[in-house]
Amino acid sequence: MTTKPKIIQSALAAISGELKKMREERTSTAAEIGKLQAEIKRLQDMPVSRADFGLLLQEHIAAQAQRTDAALLHDLQDVKKTFDGQSIEYNQYNKRGMAEMEVHRFGDFPDWIFSYNLLANPAGGVLASGQLKARELQSLLCWLLPEVIHSKIMAVINEQIGAEWGNDTLPSVAERREQIADMQAEIASLQARLAELDAALAELGSSFHHPAAD
Repeated sequence: MTTKPKIIQSALAAISGELKKMREERTSTAAEIGKLQAEIKRLQDMPVSRADFGLLLQEHIAAQAQRTDAALLHDLQDVKKTFDGQSIEYNQYNKRGMAEMEVHRFGDFPDWIFSYNLLANPAGGVLASGQLKARELQSLLCWLLPEVIHSKIMAVINEQIGAEWGNDTLPSVAERREQIADMQAEIASLQARLAELDAALAELGSSFHHPAAD
């Protein structure tokens, strides 16, 4: 008569021990994720050298220029149907006839990448004077003159700030990015393990409503 309770007690003790081990692993895994995230933040918050500022500046200029790339591609490939949808008001440039794109047409119905026709194309041409607001102009200049913009900004930094910029002994952007990528991959692996532990804890917890205290 006493065999069954002992078996049950033994099973409960085993489940309790397994729960405790998994909880401890979960705690240590979460702590390791926190450490890695803190190290990533430390590397990201660290200032950069002049050379690396130049690298980041190039990336920003390229990103700004990409906006004009996308706008120009839209202008070249956009199609607009008439209000009733029965015909095309303006078509992609590779489907327009020569007469529609010749210079003499501009005065009659300006619909061109250099034009700004609010009725025909609310977006306006990417090179249109009506579109050259501050944000669009910034993107356009980065698209047209990326090397000039970069060299002028870096000339001011090198000539007027120079070595006072500092940060030359800090890890480079390339080194930090490599380290951050490795840590992010490790975090992803640890988070997957965390999800496994949470699922296992939930499953064990459902079969053991009153686990032993840790």
